[in-house]
Amino acid sequence: MRLQCDVETSSRLLPSCGLRGRGRGIWSALTIGARGGGAGSAAAGGAGGGGGDGGDKDGRNAHGQLWLMVCSSKDKAGSRYKLKGNIEQLFTKFVDEGKATVRLKEPPVDLCLSKASTVGLKGFLSALRLAHQDHNVSSMHISSLAPARSSDVEKPRERMTVLARADYPLIAGFPSSLQTLQVSNCRLSRVDSRMLNLRHLCRLDLSHNHVRELTAALSSLGCLAELVLADNHLEAFPSALCSDDSALRRSLRLLDLSRNRLRSLPHNFGRLSELAHLRLDDNRLTALWRGLGRPNAGVGRLRSLSAARNAVARLPGGFARLRLDVLDLHGNPLEQPRPRDLVAVRLLLPPTLAELAARAAKACRLPYCPASVPAELCRWLDAAEPCEGCGSFALDSFVAASLPLDLRCIATQVVLLDHGGRGQEAPRLVFFCSRACHQRFILK
Repeated sequence: MRLQCDVETSSRLLPSCGLRGRGRGIWSALTIGARGGGAGSAAAGGAGGGGGDGGDKDGRNAHGQLWLMVCSSKDKAGSRYKLKGNIEQLFTKFVDEGKATVRLKEPPVDLCLSKASTVGLKGFLSALRLAHQDHNVSSMHISSLAPARSSDVEKPRERMTVLARADYPLIAGFPSSLQTLQVSNCRLSRVDSRMLNLRHLCRLDLSHNHVRELTAALSSLGCLAELVLADNHLEAFPSALCSDDSALRRSLRLLDLSRNRLRSLPHNFGRLSELAHLRLDDNRLTALWRGLGRPNAGVGRLRSLSAARNAVARLPGGFARLRLDVLDLHGNPLEQPRPRDLVAVRLLLPPTLAELAARAAKACRLPYCPASVPAELCRWLDAAEPCEGCGSFALDSFVAASLPLDLRCIATQVVLLDHGGRGQEAPRLVFFCSRACHQRFILK
């Protein structure tokens, strides 16, 4: 049985000598097995407590004892430790984080394990307990201990950068242990399906390629925190990546879609609830998604928003509720707001039963999803705009107006909208459920 992880070997005698350990682990391979016949001399690494048990017979010593061998790139021969009755304590409080400590009696050392697979670590610790208690271990795969090979102690690759098409791994593929992957200037037209199997991937950078569309399978990357797709040919961002079933909803913190061909964002884009940094520069956006800044509409952690050089004429009504560190809307044809001018009027008198029911459902914050109501109805409810006057909601019956917004009230650092030193105000599109609400709001 074998486990690969970081191991720090700490002697408990060092403090009594006024010494300290190095305090840093090294990638190692731990193996539970029987000592070979040629290893009957003293154990390596100070494990002399097991060296006096005599030679081995048929791959195991006379008492059928098992040993723990720890090999690293600096010590491929490995250090061997007797297991039967030799484990003083197992510290497993953080085993779910891939961490544990094995305290041995002889020699008096602590083996501090970290960065291990949770499932593999739990199985390995169970095997250690059985070997310590000399229970039946016939169900375990036991072999004679042998020096480790280079591949056994080589630390899994966590970063990979490909900056030229000639270096793209067509045959070799991508190591499954990757946490950061950058593939740029390779003229990729789509996301390689092999990238979707990298379950530990935290950052994916596919900038400077020719990617035209994204696959919904990206939503399965539950550890992905940063997705960089700058300078591609994207024309749409899939709504499936923002759905309730998408793992990106809870993991994605940075999204770079700058220098693409986006004309709009999906209606449920705001469900990326952990998103903190969003870059939308140099696209063809005519509007930001309507739910931006709404209460309980997601993107509550947004701190940096850059949407320079697009075609945005008005900001969403909920924009006033944002609290940003950096805001850049430079290069957009933002109109001059006129509070008393109406942008659109569409009043249904009296409102339909569906409109009244939807307003009540939104006001009571009733949960809904495609599993409980039709998907089309979910999209209709998602599009409901809060009334700026009374706090109700407007769907098919509304009055729309343009109101000024001082950007300095919502962002610490604002990039000026023009070169004249002005450009601190921008129009936002707000909705009212009736003319009466609009008139009361204007009179205030």
